[in-house]
Amino acid sequence: MSADFQTPSKVLDDIFGTVLLFSLLLGSAFNILSFLYFKTQAARNKTSLYFKYLYMIITCVDCCVCLQNFCVINSAYSENRTGWLSNNYGLCQCMFIAFWILTQSSIFLVGMLSISRLFALWYPGRHLNPRIAMIAPLVFIVTVLIESTALIFAPYVHVAYFPEWMMCGPSPYDRTCDQDDKMTTEQIHVAVTFLVVYQSVPVMALIPISISFGMSLWFLKKSSTASKVINSSTKRQRKAGVTVIIVTLLYIVFNIPLIVILTFILVKLVELVASTGYTLGDWNEKVMTAAFGNTWLDSYLMFMILVLFPALNSTLNPVIYFCRIKNFQLHFLEGKMCGGKCKISPETMVTGFTKTGPMTTTNLDERV
Repeated sequence: MSADFQTPSKVLDDIFGTVLLFSLLLGSAFNILSFLYFKTQAARNKTSLYFKYLYMIITCVDCCVCLQNFCVINSAYSENRTGWLSNNYGLCQCMFIAFWILTQSSIFLVGMLSISRLFALWYPGRHLNPRIAMIAPLVFIVTVLIESTALIFAPYVHVAYFPEWMMCGPSPYDRTCDQDDKMTTEQIHVAVTFLVVYQSVPVMALIPISISFGMSLWFLKKSSTASKVINSSTKRQRKAGVTVIIVTLLYIVFNIPLIVILTFILVKLVELVASTGYTLGDWNEKVMTAAFGNTWLDSYLMFMILVLFPALNSTLNPVIYFCRIKNFQLHFLEGKMCGGKCKISPETMVTGFTKTGPMTTTNLDERV
């Protein structure tokens, strides 16, 4: 830990901890409700079923993203950030693997959602295979799991708790080493490999996501201008397209800072490799916390980019569903998740009783 960071701001830590606590409670609850909502919706065709499965997986991942921050919240509320992660190596390893899998999977799913919806807009007569919505994320998650597990057991890689960021991560050296020790060639290679592997998914995903985002906007604008008469099916597709565009835009806003900072770190790393006589202290000061040249400010910047922004992104996604999807807020009030037997209405609120009837379902395309 750098000298400037021996005394972090307790006020800021408490504020960030509180924000993450609300994200954990509200985000996980909202995503669970969203999952149940999508689960109960009827799908009229394969494409509708494809997006139903995809939204269900996205809500599960977003829920886990919110829940994984319980250790970070503990560190934020602890004295001088000495929480569970600081003295439990096994927990630290598990949280790093969870962080790696969830962040990468979240990016992958947003890209998959954005590109799939663009395909549905451009080729409304073709249907997407629902199995792809289930198999592709599963294969990706298993791949990232193997990748992260192999990384932490690789030579010269040490998973350590970073109090600067209140989270665990890999390092090319043991954090207990003397900061004046020289970095070996193997350590540099491990550092470069880790950064390249970590950056590959968000950087590569941002390109098709941005392209599909722009093309979807262009397509919707063009079709609105060209079509004077719009049938109900076209309206549903356009509304679903706008919802995906908003979700994608939210992702871009919260993840561009991550791409920028990781690219900046990689550039600083290349500069360090090109120099001579660098030490472990140089790694900390010139690579890991060098965005503003101030270790105190850099630590909070990295914390916001790596931890806070993804949590807020996952928390706000259900809010978009609530605002954009027709009658979403009435879904649970009408008791559709329990076949209409637990319907809540003004009559129910007064008497405690209600008449039950058959559950009605609507086409998923009308809602997402």
